[in-house]
Amino acid sequence: MLAGLGLGIPIAVVGSFFTDIRAFGGLYPLVGYSTFAFGCVVGLLNFYLSWLRPLAHRLRSDGTALRHMSGLPLLGNTAVIGLLFAPPSLALSTIALLQIVLDTRGLQYVVRPLWMEIYPEA
Repeated sequence: MLAGLGLGIPIAVVGSFFTDIRAFGGLYPLVGYSTFAFGCVVGLLNFYLSWLRPLAHRLRSDGTALRHMSGLPLLGNTAVIGLLFAPPSLALSTIALLQIVLDTRGLQYVVRPLWMEIYPEA
């Protein structure tokens, strides 16, 4: 079930490229846009903490260890929920797809490690 949910999120966004299905017909744009913006900010924060911060530390490091900071897991996927409430827009669908790829703490990136933890011989 978790694997289906993890794959369902990118499929829903890609599906929004081809259809203009929106919850409530896009009647709540403020809810949609604000939720979408929140999810994108969290996704960018997760990307920064996972990739850009360690790279910047290595480039300017004086030998000190980098203190690990975790992102906000699963909250970046709220961009997809916001996309469902916003009016149809190809630009928002494209940004949501990019956000899903960049959000390294999203559900789509949790599925495989969780599966390997439960079934290590697979």
